[in-house]
Amino acid sequence: MRRWMGQVLGGGWKGRTWSFEEVQAYARTRPAQTFLIDVREGEEVRSTGLIPNSHHIPLGELEAALLDPARYAAAPAPPHRDASLFVFSCAHGTRAAQAARTAQTALGCPHVAVYPGSFSEWQRRTQRAE
Repeated sequence: MRRWMGQVLGGGWKGRTWSFEEVQAYARTRPAQTFLIDVREGEEVRSTGLIPNSHHIPLGELEAALLDPARYAAAPAPPHRDASLFVFSCAHGTRAAQAARTAQTALGCPHVAVYPGSFSEWQRRTQRAE
């Protein structure tokens, strides 16, 4: 179900992306070793909420916080840089693409993806958030 897209998203990401349906399935089941991370700023998240079961790490804190186990206290298992899949979202996809690139290049995470529709698509299609 996950796929590679040939398009270049805002933020320079040309790689694995997740569809709305994949994010919706994640929000319902929260599979172990998959982490949906919202990289919007705190004020944005406070005013709109999060996709269910996602984790909030502002883009500016990503490198320091990505693998901090305290960030994932509610997760079924802590993330592992080499085995976990990190899927990034933001408001419209641009910062999510930047986060994915950072996770791959600066942190060496081999399994990353972007939800290009990000929170704006989620909110428009579901009318719900946490």
